[in-house]
Amino acid sequence: GIASSSHVRFYAKSEPMLAPFDVGRMNEVFTNLEQAAVADLERSGLRSYEHTFSRFVDMKFRRQANEVRVPAPSFKDITAAGVEALIQLFCERYEQLYGEGTAYTQAGIELGAFRVTSTVTLLPWQLKAHPLTSDSPEQAFKGRRPIYFSGEFEETPVYDAALLQAGNVVAGPAIIDSAATSLPVHPGQTARIDEYLNILLELA
Repeated sequence: GIASSSHVRFYAKSEPMLAPFDVGRMNEVFTNLEQAAVADLERSGLRSYEHTFSRFVDMKFRRQANEVRVPAPSFKDITAAGVEALIQLFCERYEQLYGEGTAYTQAGIELGAFRVTSTVTLLPWQLKAHPLTSDSPEQAFKGRRPIYFSGEFEETPVYDAALLQAGNVVAGPAIIDSAATSLPVHPGQTARIDEYLNILLELA
């Protein structure tokens, strides 16, 4: 799941500003953050994959402690009109959090930090299907050992999970050993190996 999920990195720069904001400086900071993201994509070998940048700013009313994260315009250059829309969105989100009428623009509005999220959407994984072989798991048999089932120990066949093949059936009682764990197949249960080498345990 982790290997097939999107590749996401976060970039931030603290750059306090008081409205009216310096539009040129805002564009410069976002450009620098996105250039850092592109450089990381190059180093990671992910530059050729589909990727997106999302911009955010942390804003608050002057002399307040709590900041509100607001999506910023994603186009190349922020304009004065874009800044006005950003302030309007901040006020709307502030009132969503703290109640209608709480946005007090006369106090002044501060911008604390710029943030860029870099998201790379990786190609979906194609799982390899293995041809089904015989039911017999004899090639994975590694011996027997005493296992406690139903109130007593009994000599139980043990199989190596790495050697099991698609289509194999392991009837209980049995143990399937892997590098990470051991899977008990209780009496009356059956373990089947599917075409993707998953172990499907059928309970009695």
